Amino acid sequence: MSQVKMTVAARTDVGRVRTVNEDAYVVVDLGRPGELARDQRATTTQIGDGRILLALSDGMGGHEAGEVASAIVLAALVASLRQHPEAPPDRAL
Repeated sequence: MSQVKMTVAARTDVGRVRTVNEDAYVVVDLGRPGELARDQRATTTQIGDGRILLALSDGMGGHEAGEVASAIVLAALVASLRQHPEAPPDRAL
């Protein structure tokens, strides 16, 4: 199988109304530990048979602890998909 190179970047924005950005994102190769993009810089990676997850969680601005909720959603998503690497994503979740 030929290797595919992918360049990814991720960013959220506080918007015009709020003063705190409660959104969160994750860019991760589910076959490797760690995240590919933790900040706004672009990262290039090789994709072989790996599974890449790009996900955004809306922090529900205006609600208490929206940033905590958005982070928990992404952590649970990554953990579930990593725990069941052979399962189709809909089954792993």
